[in-house]
Amino acid sequence: MLVVDDEPSILLLLERVLVRLGYRVTAVGRATEALEAFRLNPHDFDLVLTDLNMPGLDGIALAGEVHRVRPETPIVLMTGIGLDISQVGLAAAHGVRDTLDKPLQVADLGAAIRRALDGGIAEGS
Repeated sequence: MLVVDDEPSILLLLERVLVRLGYRVTAVGRATEALEAFRLNPHDFDLVLTDLNMPGLDGIALAGEVHRVRPETPIVLMTGIGLDISQVGLAAAHGVRDTLDKPLQVADLGAAIRRALDGGIAEGS
C-alpha cells in the first residue's frame, strides 16, 4: 500500500496503524515522490491512500496520474476539510473509491481500505 500525506506526524501514525493492521506500507511525504515510486513499480501497490490537500500535486490529481498508469488501482482519499461537489465527481472519475474525514478513526480507516480492496465504492464517494 502506498500512503501519502505531507504531515510527517500523520504519515508516521498512518504507517504504524496500517502495519499493525497487517498491511505492507510504503509511506511518502510528497505526492510527486509517491507518483514516481508508483510509476517505477505500479504492481507493488495494491492500494493508494492519500491526503487531499498537499502542496504541488493534490490527492485528486495524484489519483488521476495513478489511474493513467494502472486504472484498476483503488484509491482512498483523506481530507480534513471535506470535498466540494465539483471535487466529488472528479475524485470518482479518477478512481477514488472512498473518502475519509480527518481526524481518522482506526475502524473507519480499516473498513474503507477493506471496501476499496474488495472492489466496493462507498456511497457518497
